[in-house]
Amino acid sequence: MTRKIFIFNNAWLSRTGISGSDLRAVQWSKQWRKMGFETIIFCSSNCRKNHERYGSKAKFVITSNLEDNFPSIMLNNTLLALKNCLNVPKARDKDIIYSSSDFLADSLPAFFMKMQNKKAKWVSGMHLIGKNATHYASQQITNQLLKKADLVMVSNELDKQSIVKKGFKQGKILVTYGAVDKPEKIRKSRQEFDACFIGRLHPQKGLQDLVRIWKNVCLKKPNAKLALIGEKVMLDALKQEIENSGIQKNIEFLGTLNGERKFSALKSSKVLLFPSHYESFGIVALEAMSVATPVIAYDLEIFEKIYPKGMVKAKRWNEKEFANQALKLIENKSLRKKISKEALENSKRFGWEKTAKEIIERLK
Repeated sequence: MTRKIFIFNNAWLSRTGISGSDLRAVQWSKQWRKMGFETIIFCSSNCRKNHERYGSKAKFVITSNLEDNFPSIMLNNTLLALKNCLNVPKARDKDIIYSSSDFLADSLPAFFMKMQNKKAKWVSGMHLIGKNATHYASQQITNQLLKKADLVMVSNELDKQSIVKKGFKQGKILVTYGAVDKPEKIRKSRQEFDACFIGRLHPQKGLQDLVRIWKNVCLKKPNAKLALIGEKVMLDALKQEIENSGIQKNIEFLGTLNGERKFSALKSSKVLLFPSHYESFGIVALEAMSVATPVIAYDLEIFEKIYPKGMVKAKRWNEKEFANQALKLIENKSLRKKISKEALENSKRFGWEKTAKEIIERLK
């Protein structure tokens, strides 16, 4: 009898963007199918389209057709969670339940399913420890649910230490790094850029820092060109600040790019600017490294182990130093070539197949 993996991926609400936990759900579900599991994904209709865009062949149970229509993410997650609890199937003893995030829309129905059959295995993702008030408050609730899980996955050793202090058992925590699934052949785009930024509209991503950093670069290199990649809402939010800085001509908005087009833009950029204020792993940085594009970031503690090479680090929140590091790499071809080589080598440490197998082995 084929073992089933029930995947709750309800918290993926963006129409075009993708978070680290959502990317894990996409890639691991594909790997588990290759390993012989039947994968059933509970998600919104829009989320299904995103999974299929990444080549998923899973079965889908559509839980919502109302993406982004609720006044708050918290309300949306709560309503989806309650709705899912009424419709979850009963897992068999050897089946696996996977909540792709610790948000209520994923963790509550997974918890409910686990309580119906405690012999089934429940694994949950907790790929970002709450920093803002809403996320932190949500995690105080879901942490109590996740303590019933057979395995909780975090993205780095620091997060593991953090949740151990909150009462999670060390033996039930697994550090699972992200990875990259890039096209076999990637051509440079016709237009080359001095730098590139990929992200979403969130204070975490350091978007205001980005504008000020790029202004400092342009003061010394007036013709410098930055490729800005993301949803249009991000550009709308930054538009006034970009105009006030007088660097409209130095930024080209490419919209949302996926697959070969995204990797092509990364490959066509001399550096990736990654001014996040906090990260659990930073898959965008790894994507850049996989095409030998150096990354510049703040010296966040988690990067010390994950990206010891291939990433040039500036002192936290020092925008001028960040800009100077960017200029140094943009203008020094030999230095850039050296860091590019290190970036490519570092990227080879990570793989989706490896982590997908490790999760199943730990559940045994």
